[in-house]
Amino acid sequence: MSFIEQKWAANQEKTASIKSFPGLVLNWSDFEGKKLRKVHPLKDGSGHLLMMDDGSFTIAARIDPTTHQILEGIQALRPDLESRLPEAYRILDEKVQLDKEMSRKARMEKILEAIRNNMSEIPDLKEEIVKLVRDLPD
Repeated sequence: MSFIEQKWAANQEKTASIKSFPGLVLNWSDFEGKKLRKVHPLKDGSGHLLMMDDGSFTIAARIDPTTHQILEGIQALRPDLESRLPEAYRILDEKVQLDKEMSRKARMEKILEAIRNNMSEIPDLKEEIVKLVRDLPD
């Protein structure tokens, strides 16, 4: 076996050993109810090692969560946090509702603008729109 093949085999064995290391947890739900004992930053700044009181551990990779991800998290924690942060949730609800309403109005504005922009090029458009509106249920 060549040194290249031996190196590849050694790397595969090392990787398997790392991924099966006792205490390594890759499923966040396995930490539920456990207490965080230690947070240790990784040297390259890419995340942190989290160790629980029972010796289990994982790597929490550093991410820059999107606004959507943060909102999903805030909403998931609502049953646990709303009693502590009622005003924050009230404001959040108002902002979310306003955003939904403005999204709806913006879509309507785009549709109306598309109709206006195409009216001269598609002569039948006005007649089809009138028919569509007339046939809509109340």
